[in-house]
Amino acid sequence: CMKRLLRDKVSLICIILGAVLILSALSVLVITQVSRNDACKDAVMILQKTREQMPHAVDRVPQERGNNTMASMEIDDINVIGVLEMPGYGRVLPVATGWDADLISSLPCRFAGSIYDRSLIIGASDGDGQCNFASQMEKGDRIVLTDMEGGKYTYRVEAIHHAKHATLEKLQEGEYDLTIFVRISKTSEYLLIRCRIGV
Repeated sequence: CMKRLLRDKVSLICIILGAVLILSALSVLVITQVSRNDACKDAVMILQKTREQMPHAVDRVPQERGNNTMASMEIDDINVIGVLEMPGYGRVLPVATGWDADLISSLPCRFAGSIYDRSLIIGASDGDGQCNFASQMEKGDRIVLTDMEGGKYTYRVEAIHHAKHATLEKLQEGEYDLTIFVRISKTSEYLLIRCRIGV
């Protein structure tokens, strides 16, 4: 009788612990989804305000400058260097000036380099509303980046590579005008989208 009572208590504890774990997992899922929705809303608002502040876009080709620093503008406490468009996938996103691990879930961030000396590297996430289509991208896809001066630069995807790590050394490999790297959450690997300027 004592053993049965002990066994029943252990079973009850296991059931309670199981329920707590399930509720915890559901809570994490809900919080993650809410965060993603908020991030999408933030990106949409920043994009709208960025476009209102940008001058009329004019097609340009990157040219080396004495100072290759890209102009930025503060929008809702975030410094933005321009707008990234991926026409084949219906995506238009503002790009933050500097790398910010907390901000990357909301919008792409400049990791290093500049448009003007053809060394620009941008990081993005594969979250909904951002680059969740990255694994479907193909060589030849068009990417358009418009800076805050109204310069419109058109690129073509030249190559797509997979990498376990996204170090600066790895990202700077090859002679590419633009590299966009996307962390694939399912595998924790990175997709490196290598681009060259050209219509």
